[in-house]
Amino acid sequence: MGLVSRIRDAVDRMRPSDPYHYECTVCERAFPAEQSTCPECGGDVERVTGSFDSTAVDPSP
Repeated sequence: MGLVSRIRDAVDRMRPSDPYHYECTVCERAFPAEQSTCPECGGDVERVTGSFDSTAVDPSP
C-alpha cells in the first residue's frame, strides 16, 4: 500500500459518515452510491443532497 493510499484511508476514517445522497424518485428509497435505476421499483435514482439548486441562480447576470 502506497503512502498516498494510507493518507487517503486515514482522512476517510476521520470524516463523519455521510448520509445517503441518492434517492429513488418513485418510492423514495435511499442509496449510499449512485445507481441508474431503483432495484425495487425501477424508478430513476437522483442525487438529493448537495445537488445544484437552479432556483438560487440569477438568470440575468
